[in-house]
Amino acid sequence: MNAVRAPIPVRRRQTVSRLALNRVALAGVGAPFPEIAIPSTEGRWQGLWGQVADLFEERVGARETRRRLLHATPGLLPFLLWAVPHDPPSSTRFLAVISGLILALATIAYYQFGRVQRSAEGRRDVIEAVFGYASVVLAAMLLCAQHVEVAFAALAVLAFGDGSATLGGMLMRGRRLPWNPKKSIVGTVCFVLVATPMAALVYWGQAHDVYQAAGLPRVDLRMALLGALAAAIAAALVESLPVRTNDNVRVGTTAAVVIGLFQWLAVGWV
Repeated sequence: MNAVRAPIPVRRRQTVSRLALNRVALAGVGAPFPEIAIPSTEGRWQGLWGQVADLFEERVGARETRRRLLHATPGLLPFLLWAVPHDPPSSTRFLAVISGLILALATIAYYQFGRVQRSAEGRRDVIEAVFGYASVVLAAMLLCAQHVEVAFAALAVLAFGDGSATLGGMLMRGRRLPWNPKKSIVGTVCFVLVATPMAALVYWGQAHDVYQAAGLPRVDLRMALLGALAAAIAAALVESLPVRTNDNVRVGTTAAVVIGLFQWLAVGWV
């Protein structure tokens, strides 16, 4: 068997050598060679980005995309505080500055809401959507002034979870919820998957500062994930209910209550 297979590599080398000689000879007389186009990585990414943009345009639209961005923007406030020096969270100055900032953002959103307003929404719906959003966060922050992480985590659930539910449901669609045909299972799952890590990061980061200032061990990230998961599931279920009014108030309130209970039962109050 070895004697039969031995000549095969020699023949292949000879064939390759002949092809190489022929190519050199043809190149010498100026004969053109066909070029094989190999798609670049940049071209593939551009094609993928184009498909995603087309999907957004078809199923979501520019107006609803801007609405989702407007809805999620306030949720960036706790992360901004990580980089900006500020007074202790329980101080009167801190609460006054953050409250004023939230009211200013709500006012700007109200006057800019016409750009993202849906055709079926009236002025009352806009007021409920914008100021209901802000009032829940303000109430939670003032009621839990010693633990603003509760209010900020509720803000993260409202900003990122509620917005992701609408966006995920419109993009991926899928089966509807048995108790609400206007909501999809995919949207509810997106709510929990996005709200849980974002709220956990906000809660963990802010609670760490509070407990460190009090000289106590910092809150573990796994503990923060458990509290955020409980709040996200409860808020997602409330968001999916077949209620016609704007869901910002009930979603934010549910998240704040669950996180507050978790703080009291599992973590404790400083």
